[in-house]
Amino acid sequence: MEEITPLDPVRAVLVGEILSTDRVQGDQDSFDIASRALVATGVLGEGDAMLEETRRIWSALSSATATPGLPAPWDALLARFSKGDGVNGSVAIGTVIDDLEGYSIRLDALLTDEGSFSIALAISPGTPLLRNFPGLDLDTSPVTWWAEDDRGNSYVAFFSRGGGGGPVAEGEVRSLAPLDPKARELTLLPTTTHARGVVTVPLAGLAESP
Repeated sequence: MEEITPLDPVRAVLVGEILSTDRVQGDQDSFDIASRALVATGVLGEGDAMLEETRRIWSALSSATATPGLPAPWDALLARFSKGDGVNGSVAIGTVIDDLEGYSIRLDALLTDEGSFSIALAISPGTPLLRNFPGLDLDTSPVTWWAEDDRGNSYVAFFSRGGGGGPVAEGEVRSLAPLDPKARELTLLPTTTHARGVVTVPLAGLAESP
């Protein structure tokens, strides 16, 4: 566990909209609606530097297109998007984060394939893994599933599957890009407003996994 500095509240709204869209499931983006609302209410000016920067991030992530000059960690997030060279395998994790701003997270396993990787996990309370169907879920997940490898790549994962009651949910979050086949460590960084978990997963033997 480590504490982090919270984002500026307006930036947090914009980044939250970028990351609230479930890109694995193909949900519709709500960032444009949120940004236009902030301009219309006078919170931001149309030419505000923060708005322009987050628009560039949103556009790059939506189109999976590498864009020069993005700030960290977004600059390292898109490098792997067009790749299909991930390794097929799995690694047991078996680690618990006891208290991440009120959430307890059990990390069970890392599973990888050519196009992405996923983390099998359980969380209590189960809100971050539960979705309401049908219709649009307007609540931004309180946990963002970031990860970094030892080759300078960043990853973000989105809900893939989950179930259970409110107290506990089990399921998976899936990345939008494959794990770098030359990576030797993957650090999982589940992130909330004021803190993030830090769990480093050694990848030795991953290529030999079934």
